[in-house]
Amino acid sequence: MGQNIWKKRWRRLDNTAKIFPVIANENVSQVFRISVTLKEKVDPEILSQALTDILPEIQNFRVKLRRGLFWYYFEENDRIPQVKRENTYPCRFIDPHGNQRFLFRVTYYEKRINLEVFHALTDGLGAVNFLKCLTRQYLRLAAGASQFMTWDDENIRKQEVFHVQDSYLEHGDDGKPRSYSSKPAYQLEGHYLPLGSGQVLHGYVPVSQLKKVCRQHGVSITKYLAAA
Repeated sequence: MGQNIWKKRWRRLDNTAKIFPVIANENVSQVFRISVTLKEKVDPEILSQALTDILPEIQNFRVKLRRGLFWYYFEENDRIPQVKRENTYPCRFIDPHGNQRFLFRVTYYEKRINLEVFHALTDGLGAVNFLKCLTRQYLRLAAGASQFMTWDDENIRKQEVFHVQDSYLEHGDDGKPRSYSSKPAYQLEGHYLPLGSGQVLHGYVPVSQLKKVCRQHGVSITKYLAAA
């Protein structure tokens, strides 16, 4: 027919991510946050430009959630994300039909840049790398740089690795059925916070002392904090 039909790229959700779109709602958002605090107040225009600069280089964040006949999947999103001043509680639900269809949001408040991510999109390491890249480009633009430091730069390539992998398939077992023993899970006690409210706890600890305690128990910082 001679007609060139262009189709957007898409990819499956990995085994861990499949559950999040099913259970996420206003009450259980499945959104987590990381942030970085600068020495000066955030310039929203520069932050918006920094986000626009880096997003083409990080394709696994440039997606929207679509619902197929039997499963959810990610499809390439060619819209432009918006940076907004923080005006509500952290980690609120990300509506897949709002937010320019992106599954993350970037906000700012005073000297702080916030990145909130729907957990189906990436894990904590992916979010940390994204925020590091965003902060680096923001600081470059704030210092007067006019261009984005591309992925050709060897130092960036070593520090921020963005790739899509299904860790279950890569690190899981050989697929053979096995027997398991289970114990009742620990039941959290207390009361749910009312919808639209939140509670934030701030903790400060010297990293050197924290590492020392973790080494004594033979666990990582993440495992220790989760258990504590």
